[in-house]
Amino acid sequence: MRLRAVFILLLLPALAALGNGGGRGAGAGNGNGNGGAGNAGGSGTDNSGGAGNNAGGNGNGNANGLAHPHGNKVGNYQLTIAGDFTGVGVAKVSETSISISGSLKTPGGGTKPLNFANIPLVNNHFMAKRMVAGVTLVISGRVDLPAATDTEENDHQASTGRVSASIKDNSGNMARLVAVQDNP
Repeated sequence: MRLRAVFILLLLPALAALGNGGGRGAGAGNGNGNGGAGNAGGSGTDNSGGAGNNAGGNGNGNANGLAHPHGNKVGNYQLTIAGDFTGVGVAKVSETSISISGSLKTPGGGTKPLNFANIPLVNNHFMAKRMVAGVTLVISGRVDLPAATDTEENDHQASTGRVSASIKDNSGNMARLVAVQDNP
């Protein structure tokens, strides 16, 4: 038991010299989530450690193993509706709900106001049924943020939220709604 304690005490300085990121160089690992912010040209010998190749990374990413900063779903979105219905509008997303408003051109050619207010978000998914100009519409969709792990997208693309949904009326007419976040 005593020999094991001495061995561990002797090993501690060597482990501390490795740091969390290990290796040499700036940047952080892009995979294992053990990168760190790095310090340009740093030695990786402290806990903020650089990434370098020894950390299993390629110098891209951050301490969470992401290639880009992760976005925030909360905000305003510009939307387009296409299919049997067409239209444009806005969506407002909070942590707990989504509101969608705009104008909707119906299959018959008339334009009607579209308003789905405060639809609850459950695990970033939503569903609601509303009457619009005497027609029951069902909307079902989700709010998405990119995974932020794709090294081929830029920071803006990686942090921009999206809303996608299907809209269907009781006659079987359908459309897709797609919205992109204004200023992530």
